[in-house]
Amino acid sequence: MNITCRKMRKTDYQEIKKLIIQAWFSEYKFSNKIKENYASAYLRLYLSESNYRIVVCDNDNVIAFLFGRHRKVNFFEKYYNLFLLLVIKFFFLFSKPGRRKNKILKKTKKVNNTLYKKYKKVLFNELVLFIVEKKYQGYGIGTKLENDFSNYLKEKSEEYVYLFSDTYSNYQFYKKKGYIKGGELEVDFDIEGEREETCPKYFIYYKELSYKKTREKSFWILHEFALITRS
Repeated sequence: MNITCRKMRKTDYQEIKKLIIQAWFSEYKFSNKIKENYASAYLRLYLSESNYRIVVCDNDNVIAFLFGRHRKVNFFEKYYNLFLLLVIKFFFLFSKPGRRKNKILKKTKKVNNTLYKKYKKVLFNELVLFIVEKKYQGYGIGTKLENDFSNYLKEKSEEYVYLFSDTYSNYQFYKKKGYIKGGELEVDFDIEGEREETCPKYFIYYKELSYKKTREKSFWILHEFALITRS
């Protein structure tokens, strides 16, 4: 292996979409075209929410990536990607899998907003999207990416980072990295008469980045709610 780490380029989009398909849609009984469109939608969504984008390559092939956000995303870049996402969602209206995906995107956003509501005044930096190709897992690549993003935020004098996860994801990884579960919601995706066999749970996790003296307000909002969710 010849592993390198660098900033994402636009030329990486196609390989990033392949990683998204592999991680989330490989077992879907849809055409490759639909899977490609799903991946394009999520790519545009997460580009609109991030301003820190790093890829890991093996001989120039992207095998992992991390999207994060420090404070606010550039206004033009955010709404440019949201416009492209809107175009994709418009074409989703013409197929049943597409319409279902639109409703899932809408419901997921609502769930995440509900989980984030208690923290919006103290949590500003998000680990947005994080995928390592399956055959490269276990080599410390994910740990390296997460550590680098955390260190980047520390250099910006930030105190916390947060993320959303669910039972479909490897959320145990974040617990090992020191993240605390701040809340969870069970979600019933009963859409157009189709539902999951078991209802997935969605989570918000956060991590303290340093031992700096925190503001009294932010300390109590975070730790009081953490105690409630553990009880």
